[in-house]
Amino acid sequence: MFTLYVTCVHFLYQRFKTSGGKRTSVFLFGYMSVMFIFGTLYTVSGSRTIQLAYVNHRDYSAGPAAYDLVIFSQPITILGSVSYTVSNWMSDGLILWRFIILYQNIRYNLWIITFPCILFLASIVMGFFVLVQASLPNQSLWSQVAVSFVLPYYVLSLSLNIITTILITIRLLMHKRRLQTILGAAHAAQYTGIATLLIESSALYALWSIIFLVLYAINNPVQFVFLASLAEVQIIAPLLIIVRVAQGKAWTRNTESAILSTFVAKQESKATYKGNKQEDSRTNTLSVSASQDHVDHDESIHSLKFAPGLGDSNDIPLQTREVPRGMLQC
Repeated sequence: MFTLYVTCVHFLYQRFKTSGGKRTSVFLFGYMSVMFIFGTLYTVSGSRTIQLAYVNHRDYSAGPAAYDLVIFSQPITILGSVSYTVSNWMSDGLILWRFIILYQNIRYNLWIITFPCILFLASIVMGFFVLVQASLPNQSLWSQVAVSFVLPYYVLSLSLNIITTILITIRLLMHKRRLQTILGAAHAAQYTGIATLLIESSALYALWSIIFLVLYAINNPVQFVFLASLAEVQIIAPLLIIVRVAQGKAWTRNTESAILSTFVAKQESKATYKGNKQEDSRTNTLSVSASQDHVDHDESIHSLKFAPGLGDSNDIPLQTREVPRGMLQC
């Protein structure tokens, strides 16, 4: 997560200096900085909770794991819960933002965008209730009362991620098909590759959420592994998207038209260059031909002057020859 954050800062700084999207760069820098802070706070909270349960109070009568649940309503644990939940809201918000960008220029986009927005607002409300319920004394995410709030919250968040992931993937595949038809597979691959589909659709986060929700619903102990890593994955997925945005590789509402315009401009430039090259070649050919004709003409004149029987005085007609004066006297 830290490496991705530093990478994002680097590319956003380059974007801020060289392009006109300074407002977007500043917003994304603030967004990912807040996400990074919440991710760090969650890690600190989890580390401190583990220390209290497995080191300081390892001799607790019901065991360290039970003590971990007992202190779930303590400030240090509440800090982790708040950090996790707010990070989840921000991650869902970024994915929803990318979804809206891809679908805002199509017909009936309002009907397509409305439902994910409703899911997002509902998950925020339910997440707030989860935080309140889990912070009560003797309560945790796994208590009977809290589960009735936690499960709907994760279902709403997961539904939002699954729906947006599928729809974003469909939209990108539509772009891919169109670009392959116009540009060819070789030209379209760099814009619609597998990595692009996985990152832009946030498929990693959706997959991780599905695994955790299934394990949480059946109360499998492996859920704790995915819960701890889910807090990082839900931050990593947006950072990967921000890296592409900062590099100028992420899809925007103008990406397809820009790609096609660039391709057409390149083709026209190639055609113009080829036409100029052919014109220059034709001009050079005509010049060489004219020069060769001139040389041939000069050579023909030279041959007429010095060829035997043409330039010799003996071949001058008799009436034009000069008669010696002595012969006239005779």
